[in-house]
Amino acid sequence: MREDPRPKYRVHPSVVVKPDGDGAVALHLDTQQYYELNGTARLVWDHLAAGACAADLARALVDRYEVPAAVATDTVAELLQRLLAEGLVEPVGERRRDRVWRKLFGAA
Repeated sequence: MREDPRPKYRVHPSVVVKPDGDGAVALHLDTQQYYELNGTARLVWDHLAAGACAADLARALVDRYEVPAAVATDTVAELLQRLLAEGLVEPVGERRRDRVWRKLFGAA
């Protein structure tokens, strides 16, 4: 069986998310930081938590909001970068050394 070459992300185990209307509120238990997710971010978050890859996330935006695929892809890429930077998600299969390196030096 071949490994899926598309990058996948998972919710950081120390992040708790509670629905709030169309959006949600996320709490990172390690940093005690709260984050507000709007409706679009919550849609992405819900699919991400279910194991979707970036391409699947973009497809979900196209299906829900009927935006061009390129816009959805760019939106997902930007959101994933922000979520990674805040430590709310992490790449699946990322080695501990890489996680520490990213935290220390801000490399994605």
